[in-house]
Amino acid sequence: MKNNGSIAAHAKHQYYIKRNQTHSLQSLIYPDLLKDRKTDCNKMKTFLLALGFALICASSQVNPAK
Repeated sequence: MKNNGSIAAHAKHQYYIKRNQTHSLQSLIYPDLLKDRKTDCNKMKTFLLALGFALICASSQVNPAK
């Protein structure tokens, strides 16, 4: 039984090492992404709103009767 516990503890430790390495890699590639997610979320909402507005304007300019 003790052996199974140490195997589980080792697997959990390996998981945390891998997770921390992934987090470090993400912070190297996307340093701003991990700093302020709320700001990024607001930027994305603004972008999607502008994109939707542009699509509505573009679709109203199309005349399917021609």
